[in-house]
Amino acid sequence: MERPLALVVDGDAGLRARVKDALAGGEVLTLEAAGEGEGLEALKAHPVRVVLLASSFPPPERRAYVEKVGRLRPSIATVIVLDRPSPWDELEALRSGAFAVLSAPPDPERLRLVVDRALAQHDLLEERRRLRDELGNRAARQRIVGRSDAAERLRERLDVLAATEGRVLFMGDVGTGRTLAAQILHALSPRRGRPFTQVDCALGPEGALEAELFGWEGGTLSGRARPGDGMLEGAKGGTALLNEVDALPARLQDRLLAAIRAGSVLRLGGAATLPFDARIVASTRFDLSRLVAEGRFREELYGAFAGAIVDVPALRERREDIGPLAAHFIEEIRSMNDLPPIRIAPETLEVLGRHAWPGNVRELRHAIEQAVIFASDGTIRPRDLPEGLRAKAPAVGDGDAGARFREAKRRVVESFEKRYLAELLARHQGNVTAAAQQAGMLRSALQRLLRKYELRSSEFRGSRAESSLD
Repeated sequence: MERPLALVVDGDAGLRARVKDALAGGEVLTLEAAGEGEGLEALKAHPVRVVLLASSFPPPERRAYVEKVGRLRPSIATVIVLDRPSPWDELEALRSGAFAVLSAPPDPERLRLVVDRALAQHDLLEERRRLRDELGNRAARQRIVGRSDAAERLRERLDVLAATEGRVLFMGDVGTGRTLAAQILHALSPRRGRPFTQVDCALGPEGALEAELFGWEGGTLSGRARPGDGMLEGAKGGTALLNEVDALPARLQDRLLAAIRAGSVLRLGGAATLPFDARIVASTRFDLSRLVAEGRFREELYGAFAGAIVDVPALRERREDIGPLAAHFIEEIRSMNDLPPIRIAPETLEVLGRHAWPGNVRELRHAIEQAVIFASDGTIRPRDLPEGLRAKAPAVGDGDAGARFREAKRRVVESFEKRYLAELLARHQGNVTAAAQQAGMLRSALQRLLRKYELRSSEFRGSRAESSLD
């Protein structure tokens, strides 16, 4: 069994030797470091489980060092050895994150006892971290819902790439879950405890996008008096996602490539470059190699991502996952809204299975959201689906005239309601409160109908249409 390793950090060689001698003969092996930098390098190079920080560090530096050790190796227990510590010294040290405080020179028996306890705490924290990571990895993988070969290939690909540090390009149609795949990659990687940042390269003017990517100095942007981190700086050791990287303007493609090569960024309005620590990943719905051939995307930037490409499958390529995905979304929406149990009828699954799903998983979720709202008896039937999906429902047989009448009536009523609501919103320029007052209904009831017919009040603001409501 490997012997536990302790690190003694102090500028006083004599004190280091006394601490080392006190631990000699036991199970613990000791390393020595004469200063802060040497100690941190030793932590990076060796599986140290306990740090013994001696008294030559002034209090502010001691506090900062304990915090640095905690950030670098959260499970490590730090024991501080002080010359005649006062109760206030002990309190200040413990508040900074130290495991224990001892008087210098330390009593050998007391030192060994405290180190044994520190080792036990380290091992407990490591075991908790291992279990937490194991559960977290399992939960992350389960976010890819489905049993299809395509879903399993995606899970396996993310598992492999999560253990690496390279850049990754996620390719897939809109709505397939490229951002989700990037988030899962981050959650499976050693960077999971750090931020996940993202920027949509297709949104906003070039100047604003540049600031979101690379940061800005105070006063550079209107309304932003203080400097700010961009996406790359803001990752702080985590993962940074460039959504729709194909939309990045040519000038910013050059800037991004320079930042990748240098590992630093020049903020908008800045004079000096600043280092960043981030795993950069990107997503696109286009074939970037074709865009390179057409001169619309920088070849060197494509090369920076082309080493690891993840193809996120379209829903039409994993139709056997439609049922599990629908059930997953039903339960997710039901629990978020504290609704009673909801099931999905077999005929509804048949309708979902026949749809082409141009909007992929995102379109399926939106369809389920509407269906959950309108499932009147706890069962989602074809009539509860959006209109575009209901058209694919099986035709009613000739022997069920009553059912045909009800369906025809429902369609007429829905057509009237949708037209009425559109005219109502146009008349009141998107003001839902005023529209509800004229209709003689509660605002909440009107909002439910607007959701049913996918009408957005914002689309009617500023409009003034002729109306048949008078």
